[in-house]
Amino acid sequence: REQNLVDAIRQGGAYVPELSLVAECEGQIVGQVMLSRARLVNRPFEGLLVLAPICVGLDMRGRGVGGLLIAAVLKKAAKMGFSGVVLVGNPDYYGRFGFACAKKYGLAPKQECVPEEVFMAIPLCSEWDAQIAGEIDLEKPY
Repeated sequence: REQNLVDAIRQGGAYVPELSLVAECEGQIVGQVMLSRARLVNRPFEGLLVLAPICVGLDMRGRGVGGLLIAAVLKKAAKMGFSGVVLVGNPDYYGRFGFACAKKYGLAPKQECVPEEVFMAIPLCSEWDAQIAGEIDLEKPY
């Protein structure tokens, strides 16, 4: 199912090709991460991204591949001038990379079915301010 999500993102207006990275080992792709544009509902702001998906092959899990991909894509997004990244995921895992409850940053998912504790965000710049706050539509990212 992950490949279907990747294909849908690539065909949509939210796709940022420079923020789609793969990890290789001995000539084989063993992991992939993608950041695409996120959209604040009813607000024109283009500095947010959403992390999805991140995939690591079953035989490579637990070896740090996912962590390396996340660190690399966040660094690249920051260099490109994006303000922050949101995601839906496990707080214990993503907290290791600096993600925190998005509510802390004034962000919330438009979709009520997303529990607050798994909707997370990380600022990529020191200029994060309250003007970035609002609802993010996860079904129509851009």
